[in-house]
Amino acid sequence: MSKWLFIIHFVAVLLFACTSSNNTQEEETSNEVVSSEDYYTIMTAEQAQELFSNADKVDVLFNDIAVSLSQVKQSDVQGQISFLKPGLVPKKLDCSETANIIFQAKGEIVADGRMYLRGDCRYVIFYEENQPVYATQITDQGMNFYRRVLAAGNSTVKQ
Repeated sequence: MSKWLFIIHFVAVLLFACTSSNNTQEEETSNEVVSSEDYYTIMTAEQAQELFSNADKVDVLFNDIAVSLSQVKQSDVQGQISFLKPGLVPKKLDCSETANIIFQAKGEIVADGRMYLRGDCRYVIFYEENQPVYATQITDQGMNFYRRVLAAGNSTVKQ
């Protein structure tokens, strides 16, 4: 059942983002031209569904703190995927990489992303063969989760 809720949620957010971006683009057309070359390709609902259905492990390796996160429980892995939402991700970011996130299925890497979680950034850019292929934004729930992990990691380092 949670699989269908995730699909419905992701598609609804995708449709809302498309509607919002169309309205925004119409408004911005009069002020400034927005080029699709300025943004990464947005992760599709099909890509998200494939990840949700097949991933059985997720590893998050933080860059600036001595903390990593590894989850193998299906609900935890799917929870990590539920933190992703469709939305525009600019190619020029005003923040540095915070962590790598790697999803595996049966021991094979199925998605390899770089996370940007500081300041106004809340993005994951996924790579294949060292080239960006698509990106997502991170939900408020996801940001709250990662802020707690980062805060715990920072307090551990200071002790």
